[in-house]
Amino acid sequence: MRFSILGPLQVTTTAGLVPVGGPRHRRLLSALLVTPGEVVSTDRLMDILWSSSPPASAHDMVHVRVSEIRRSLRAVDSGTNLLVRHPSGYAVEVADDAVDATLFRSLTERGRHDLARGDPERAARHLRAGLELWRSEPLPELADCDFAQPTIAELSELRLQAAEDAIQADLALGRHREAVGPLRALLSEHPLRERMRGQLMVALYCGGRQSEALDEYDRLRNLLADALGVDPSVELQDLRTRMLRHDPDLQPSHPDVILPRRDNLPRSLTRFVGRAAEASRLDSLLAAGRLVTIVGVGGVGKSRLAIESSRSHASENAGGVWLVDLAPVSDATLLQPTVAHVLDVPERSDRSLLDQLIDSLRNAPTLLVFDNCDLLVDDVAALAAVLLHACARLRILCTSRERLQVTGEVVLSLDGLAVDAERADTGVWPEAVQLFAERAESAQSGLRFSGDSVPLMSDICRRLDGVPLAIELAASRVSTLGLKQISDRLDDRFRLLDVNDRDVDRRHRTLSAVVEWSFDLLSAEEQEALLSLGVFVGGFALEAAEAVCSTRDGAAEVAEVLARLVDKSLVQTDRWSPLEYRYRLLETMRDYARAGLHQRGLVDVMCARHAAYFAAMAGGAAKELRGDAQGLWLDRLEREHDNLRAAMTFCLGSGRDADAAAMAAALYPFWDLHGHYSEGRQRLQQVLDSDRLTPRQRAPVLMGAATLAAIQGDLAIAGGAAGEAADVCRRTRDAAGLAHALSYLGFVGIGSGDLDGADTFLDEAVAVARGADARWEWGWALLFRSIVALSAGRYGDAVTAADLSDEVTTTVGDPELRAWNHLSRACAWVALGDHRRCAAEAGDGLRAFADLGGVWGLTEGLLISGILASRVGRVRDGPLLLGAAAHLAELVGPAQFGFLTSAVDSERLHLIETLGRAGLRSGWNRGAAMERSAAVALALRSLDGILSGT
Repeated sequence: MRFSILGPLQVTTTAGLVPVGGPRHRRLLSALLVTPGEVVSTDRLMDILWSSSPPASAHDMVHVRVSEIRRSLRAVDSGTNLLVRHPSGYAVEVADDAVDATLFRSLTERGRHDLARGDPERAARHLRAGLELWRSEPLPELADCDFAQPTIAELSELRLQAAEDAIQADLALGRHREAVGPLRALLSEHPLRERMRGQLMVALYCGGRQSEALDEYDRLRNLLADALGVDPSVELQDLRTRMLRHDPDLQPSHPDVILPRRDNLPRSLTRFVGRAAEASRLDSLLAAGRLVTIVGVGGVGKSRLAIESSRSHASENAGGVWLVDLAPVSDATLLQPTVAHVLDVPERSDRSLLDQLIDSLRNAPTLLVFDNCDLLVDDVAALAAVLLHACARLRILCTSRERLQVTGEVVLSLDGLAVDAERADTGVWPEAVQLFAERAESAQSGLRFSGDSVPLMSDICRRLDGVPLAIELAASRVSTLGLKQISDRLDDRFRLLDVNDRDVDRRHRTLSAVVEWSFDLLSAEEQEALLSLGVFVGGFALEAAEAVCSTRDGAAEVAEVLARLVDKSLVQTDRWSPLEYRYRLLETMRDYARAGLHQRGLVDVMCARHAAYFAAMAGGAAKELRGDAQGLWLDRLEREHDNLRAAMTFCLGSGRDADAAAMAAALYPFWDLHGHYSEGRQRLQQVLDSDRLTPRQRAPVLMGAATLAAIQGDLAIAGGAAGEAADVCRRTRDAAGLAHALSYLGFVGIGSGDLDGADTFLDEAVAVARGADARWEWGWALLFRSIVALSAGRYGDAVTAADLSDEVTTTVGDPELRAWNHLSRACAWVALGDHRRCAAEAGDGLRAFADLGGVWGLTEGLLISGILASRVGRVRDGPLLLGAAAHLAELVGPAQFGFLTSAVDSERLHLIETLGRAGLRSGWNRGAAMERSAAVALALRSLDGILSGT
C-alpha cells in the first residue's frame, strides 16, 4: 500500500486506487502523512478538521473518522493496521518508501550523491524518478492549514533543487541544448534563482550561444537590482568574466555555480594560468599512487597547482578533499590537532588523536592536501605513513621544498612556467607571458598588450626563470614602470644580488633577487613596516599591526603604509565580515621579512612586542569570556589562534613564564568551548612545569588544568589540580579563587558518585563566594549544586538551584553558565513529566551552545532532546537525536552524568518496545551519521513542535 501527497491525496495498491472517504477523511489522513511515524495530537487533528469552531463532539468524531479510514484500508488489505493510536493522538506507521514524499527525498539525495561521485548518468535516473512522483502541488487538502505550511514549503523547495540537480546532470552529460528549454520554463516562474540562471548561462555558452548567455546575466542583474537592490553572486560574476575572456578552461558545466562543495578549498580570485602539462601529469600520479609530493622552490606555484588539481578530484572523493595549510604551524605537537580541526574531528580523552584521525579517514575515498610542509617535513612524513597504512581509501598530496622520503612516495618536480612558445607560428603566447600579461592588465585598468610586446615580456619572464610569484611581483609594477624600465631594473638587481654559493639552487637565488628588487622599490617606512609584519602568523587585524608595528610616527601611519603595501600586492587582504578585513603576507614574503628581521637583529624585539599584544588580548578575553560578549570573544580568539599559539610559544621559550601563565589561565575557557582539549591541556602542563611561578600565578593555571581534565572525565588529575589550587587560594586569601576550586572539587565528586562529598565542597564554595560577593564563582557553584540535586533525584531542588544561579549572576551575564542552567532545568522538568517546560529550557540551552560553539553543551542538549522526543511519542526524532548525541559524545569524550545515562537506557528500552530493535538501530545509526548542525536543527524543530503541540 502506497500513499501519495505530492498532489491530491491518493492511496494505491497493486489493484488500483483505494477510496478513503470524504473531504474530512482525506484531510485527516493527509495531516498524519505530513510526518509519518510521528504522533499528531487529537487536539491538533480537531483544529485541522474544524479550524476555530469544532463541534462539541469533535474529540469523539476524530476517533470515528480514524476508524472509518481504517475500515477503508482494511477493505483492500485485511492485515493493514497503519493508523496507530497513542495516548496523545495518532500516527501513521508505514515503511519509508510507502509515502511518495519520503521516497522523493531519498531518490533526490541519492541523485545528489551520484553527482558528487561523478556519475551524472546514474544521478539523472534517480533525480528524474523522484521528480516523476509529482502530480501537482503537495498536500492540497491542507493548503489552508498552518500546520502543513512548513512541509509544503520544504517539499516545494526540494522539488526546485531536484530540478536544478537533474539539469546539472544533463549539463555534465553534454546535453546543453536540451537543457535550455526546461531552464527557461523554470526561470519564468522563478526568475531570481541564481543557480538556475547560472545553469542557463552555461547551457547557452556551451551550446555556442555566447551572447545569449551574457544577456541572461544582464537580465538577472536588472531583476535583482529592481527587486532586492543587490548584485548577482560572486560566483556568477566570475562565470560572466570567464565567458567574456573566452576562458579555454571553462568546462561544459560550471561546478562552482552549480554543485555543492565537499571540500574546504579556497575559491580562487584569479584565473589559473598555464600548467596544463603539469596538471595532467599530477592527475596521472594521483590516479596511480597514494602519496604524491610536489617539490620546487618557494613561489614556483606548488600550492596553486595542488589546490586547482585537487578541485578537479572532488567528485571522486566521497569523503571530501581537505586542505591542511601548515604554513602557520611550526610546533610539531600541533600537527595532529591542526589536521583534526580541518577534518572537524573533536578530541576525546580515552583515545589518541591519531586513532580518531584514522577512524575519520578510513571509510570513504578522501584526498588530504598537506600544503607548505617545509617546517615539519619529518613529522608530516611520519603522519602520512601511518595514515596511508591504516586508511586504504586515503590519498595524500603534499607541497614542500623537499620530498618526504616515504616508501611509495611519487615526486612531481615543479619548475618555472614556459617562457617560449613551442612553435613560433601558432600565435599562442607562452604560459609565463600569459601570466604576466593577465596580472599586469588586472593591475592597471584599460591596459592591453599586443603581440608586439611579447618578446620583451618573454625576456622578463625568462630572466625570472618563469617563477609565477616573481612574474606576478614584476607585473604589479606596470602601473608605475614600463616594460623597458622593468627589464632594465631587473637586469641591475640580478647582477647586484646574485649568490655565488654553488650549493644554493639557482632558481632560489633568482626568486630571492626578485623579492629583494621589489623590496628595494619601497620607501624606507614601507620597508620597515613590511619586515615588522613578518612577525605575524596566519594573518592579522589592522589593530594588531598598529600596536605591534607602530614606531615614532604612531599607529595612524601604520594604517596608511599598510594600505600602500596592499596596493602593491605585497600584503594580501581577506574579508572576514562585511565590516572587517584581515591581512596576511604570502609565505615567501613572510620568510623574507623574517630573514630581514634576523639580519637587523630585531627578531626578539618584534616577537616580544607581538607576544605582549596577544598576551594583552588574552588578558582582556579572561574577563570578557565570563560576560555577555563571550561569543564575540570566542570568535575573535579562533581567528587569532595561530598568533596566540606563536605568542605563547615565544613566552615559554624566552623565560616569560608569568606571561605564559596569564595567557594559559585566560585561554582555557576558549580551549574548552571550542574543543581544543589536547592543545589546552598540553599548554597548561607546560606552564605548570615551570618552577618560576608564584603561587598566585600558578593557581588559575591549575584551575584550567582541573577544568579540562574534569570535562574529559580525567577525575584524578582534575581533583589533584583543583585541590592544589584550593590550598594555594587559602594561603593567599583569594576567596573567589577558593570558591572556584571548591566548586570543581564538588564537580569531581559528582563524577565519581560521591554526592555527599560533592555537597560538602559545594556548600563551602557557595558560602565563600557569597561572602566575597564573587558572583561568577557563586553562580557556577549553584549550577553544580543543581547537578548534585539531579543526580540525587531532588528535581525541585535542581530547578531552585539553577534559578538562583541565574539570579545571582544577572550582572555577570555569562552565556555559557545560563545555557547550562537551561539544560539543568530541562533535565528536572523531563523527570517531573512537564514536557513543555523541558522543551522550552532545552531549546534555549541548545541555541546558546550552538552560538558559542560549545561541543560538550551541544552533546548534552541533543541527549535531553532525544529523551524528551521519545517520551512524548516523537518516535522518529528520538532515535535520531539519541544517536547524534551518542556519536558526538564518543568523538569528544566528555564526562557523562549518571542520571542522564540512566534516562537514555530507559528510553532505549521504550523505543525497542515501540520500534523494535531493528527500527531503533536504524534511527540511531542515521542520527550518528548526521552533521552536527543538522542534528541541532532537528532537535530545535522537534522541541518547537512539542511546544506548539505539532
